[in-house]
Amino acid sequence: MKTIRPIIILSIFVVLTSCIEISEKITVNENKSGKLSYTLKINESGGLIGLLTGLFDNSIEDQIIGETQKLKNQLISQPGISNVELITDSPDGLFVFSFEFENTKYLNRALYSISGTKKTIFTPGYVKIKKHKLKKVNFTPWVKMYLKKENISLPDPAILSMITYQSEIELPGPVKNIRPAAFNLSTNRNTASNAYKLQDILEEKINTGVTIKY
Repeated sequence: MKTIRPIIILSIFVVLTSCIEISEKITVNENKSGKLSYTLKINESGGLIGLLTGLFDNSIEDQIIGETQKLKNQLISQPGISNVELITDSPDGLFVFSFEFENTKYLNRALYSISGTKKTIFTPGYVKIKKHKLKKVNFTPWVKMYLKKENISLPDPAILSMITYQSEIELPGPVKNIRPAAFNLSTNRNTASNAYKLQDILEEKINTGVTIKY
């Protein structure tokens, strides 16, 4: 059976469980280097995942770990990328995948490389950091195009609405201005966060991009 890619794995989870949180955290340092991490939290879904074991050559958990391990191996060889880690069965969730980047130039090149494409001056970067300013692109259209390219059908909207995507950005200084203003700020204003329904992302109802001055 063909190996399931990460986005397809996510689609399977969406169909079969009602309590999933996908978290992305971007940590920015003073010198514009940083860290990108992803956490997949699954609550009270072990039984459902167990039911899938007989449907695939390997368990869903094994496939997630296997695919993420491939991404880890690809990132290790990328210039400007370091401390690539894959933590499974951690208290934070099913798995945590993270790596550090020297600057966003290397980050964006690495992200394009693992997706099988090459970053050019004409392609948008996922994250850009300039002096006291961060801009993260709206990735909603990219997800929709990928699903269409891979011919992946969306499950029932009622199921999708139960899946959340959490975005968190930790900065080296307090936020002075942020767009959109819907983001929540920590007490010291160094961290901005927002949560979205996966349904809204896949149906392109929201803009997941953000621009922050700090």
